[in-house]
Amino acid sequence: YIELKKYDEAEKELLTEQKINKDYKTLHREMAIIYKQKGDFEKQEQELKKELEIFPCANTLNDLGEFYFLKQDNNKAEEFFKKAIELEPKNEVCWYNLSYLYWRDNKFDIAIEMAEKILAFNPNYEPIKEHLVEIYTSKGTLSRLNEKYQESEINFKKSLEYTNQPIPIYERL
Repeated sequence: YIELKKYDEAEKELLTEQKINKDYKTLHREMAIIYKQKGDFEKQEQELKKELEIFPCANTLNDLGEFYFLKQDNNKAEEFFKKAIELEPKNEVCWYNLSYLYWRDNKFDIAIEMAEKILAFNPNYEPIKEHLVEIYTSKGTLSRLNEKYQESEINFKKSLEYTNQPIPIYERL
């Protein structure tokens, strides 16, 4: 039902399965997927936390990291991505997500460091190569903007020294 995007039916089926099979290890994770697709993020979080209590694994920790990333709670996202990496140090997706989190926060050097860790154990992981291009492009763009800003500040201060009148901003750039 999930593949068919019939989430209500999938939810009913899983709840029925839970009554029959008490040892259904990934039930809560699958329920979390359904609630995410339905847009019920509170229930998604609850199900992921239940899954983590029953069956702690890197994938569930990563899912919680992604949940908090999407809520823009970067501290919690970072915490869960790091815990996932502790459990499964060669999980490319967890490293990628941590790198992406740092990139989104403009922490480019840390994002690069995380991305390069993936390449150390899996040099053929294509998504991280594309991500590194994004990071370096962003870093370069922001560096150039910062240089332009600093340059315009210097020019502005010089203009005050010589004329005691500010130069319009459009002439400084």
